Amino acid sequence: MSEILCWNCNKEHGVEEGEIAHCQHCFVDIDRVPYKPITSEPYKEEEKMIIDSSAIKLPFLKKEDLASDSEVTIESEITQGGNFNQHMATVKLPDGSFKKAGFNMTSVSAMVSAWGNDTSEWLGKTLIYTIEDITNSKTKQVLKDCKIFRPVVDK
Repeated sequence: MSEILCWNCNKEHGVEEGEIAHCQHCFVDIDRVPYKPITSEPYKEEEKMIIDSSAIKLPFLKKEDLASDSEVTIESEITQGGNFNQHMATVKLPDGSFKKAGFNMTSVSAMVSAWGNDTSEWLGKTLIYTIEDITNSKTKQVLKDCKIFRPVVDK
C-alpha cells in the first residue's frame, strides 16, 4: 500500500506506484505512473520570432492558386502567428511568384518527420501541394478539401 496522501481528501489513497486507480476514500483518479517524456531531447525555451516585414505584404495562397500535386519551395522560416496562431511561411510557386502559405498540423507534422524540427534548415525544400480530406484526431470529424503540403524528401 502506498503511503502517499490523496490530493483531494488528504487520506492515504492506496494506489501502488506505477498504477492508475481511484482513491479508496473519495474515488478521485490517482495516477502513479512515472512521467516519461515523448522525446529524448531536453526542453528548450523557444526564441522570440523576428517577423520578416516583406512577407507581411504578400497575398495568402488560396486553394485556386495551385493545381493539386503542384510543387512549391519554402522561401522563409516557418513562423507562428496571425489571427489563428497558424504556422506560416513564404513559398515560391511554379510560376515564380511568392505567396504566404498557412500550414495546418498535418502538414507541419509531415515536415518535422521528414526534415527535423529546425525550420531554418527547411529553406529551399520542396513541398507537394494537395487538396485532401483529413480526419481530426481529437473529434474524429472529417474536414473536407484541406490544403496539405507534403514534403519531398529526395530533393
